Amino acid sequence: RLDQLDVAARSSSFQYRKSEGDARRIGRDLGVRTILEGSVRKSGNRVRITAQLINVRNGYHLWSKSFDSELKDIFAIQDEIATGIVEALLETIVPDQPLPVKTTASEDVTAYDYYLRGRHFINRFHKMDIDFACQMFRHAIGIDPEFALAWAGYADCYSLLVIYHDPQEQHRQEARKASARALELAPELAEAHASRGLALLVAEDFEECEAEFSRAIELNPRLFQAYYYYARARFHQGDMEEALRLFRSAADVDPEDFQSRCLRVQILRGLGRMDEALEQAREVEPILRRHVEWNPDDARALHLGAGSLIVLGDHERARLWMRRAFEMDPDDSVVLYNLACNFATTGDVEESLDYLERSVASGMVAAAWMRNDDDLIPLRNLPRYQALLQKLEDMESERNAQS
Repeated sequence: RLDQLDVAARSSSFQYRKSEGDARRIGRDLGVRTILEGSVRKSGNRVRITAQLINVRNGYHLWSKSFDSELKDIFAIQDEIATGIVEALLETIVPDQPLPVKTTASEDVTAYDYYLRGRHFINRFHKMDIDFACQMFRHAIGIDPEFALAWAGYADCYSLLVIYHDPQEQHRQEARKASARALELAPELAEAHASRGLALLVAEDFEECEAEFSRAIELNPRLFQAYYYYARARFHQGDMEEALRLFRSAADVDPEDFQSRCLRVQILRGLGRMDEALEQAREVEPILRRHVEWNPDDARALHLGAGSLIVLGDHERARLWMRRAFEMDPDDSVVLYNLACNFATTGDVEESLDYLERSVASGMVAAAWMRNDDDLIPLRNLPRYQALLQKLEDMESERNAQS
């Protein structure tokens, strides 16, 4: 929360959580000058924590400390570590900007633990993982009903279910209700505004959702999900230039995120700006390679990444990744849809239509997204594609009438 400090996103830094690699190399990968490393050991109600702040230029310690305490003191330890980092890195503190000594939004250790587990599951996007995340956030709220971050995470679960798995009106309503509760509890919490924006996005209330994303970015200019879902809102409306800009901002915030970069490749390719698409594909390829190495079961990285490999001309690896993604999740509508996009770009029209038909049958593809997705340009004049789009629009109209 200090303007003087730029902090790499959790999803980026946690790629190295099991690594014993050289701190200087990790620092270069993340684009940071210092790294916080250490260990946590827990036995019963006791916890032992070591923490070292390392200068990646020379590998020297700037600050280090060990803690041996009861688990109930964990928040105080977090606050002390945060303060130690700030004091070690900043020679002067802006007088009117207090030290960030409050690191959590809950006073209950167990509630906070459930919240962290929920964040772990929700980032994987599979239905089972989203269901697990929902359980974790529900447990956190049950213990601490005023835990705003847990309410925001709970709302996100239902929004993501609408986007990726089950677009029923009940999920939209639950997302709006939970995100409203998060905002009620913490009106200045950026994550609460981003969560509200996502809930409004799945309700296709674009004007209000963009206002919420803008407010989230104003409160926390480094909040990845605000930029990422704001970009998706623009894509849904066909504003590709603004979607490109916002996906770029999301990528800048999280140097190891592959999603925003792969979607930029997709948009640039669709706009016919192949030199830029190729440049973006070259940027994302090593990120994808590292992510797949660490997360070989991430079907989303495989099917999104395949599109970038196609732009790079690496069709053999692209087909391997697409086959692996399909084998992992043959009934997942998002996997099927992205395979359809990739096969359309390689000219395999009939294969593309087969996958698109299976995806549309699930009702999970948004008609606006399909209509604006330039990867599908080779299909647009074909009767089979037009019939699929009409079927999808009819399904959405029927759902809207029922709600």
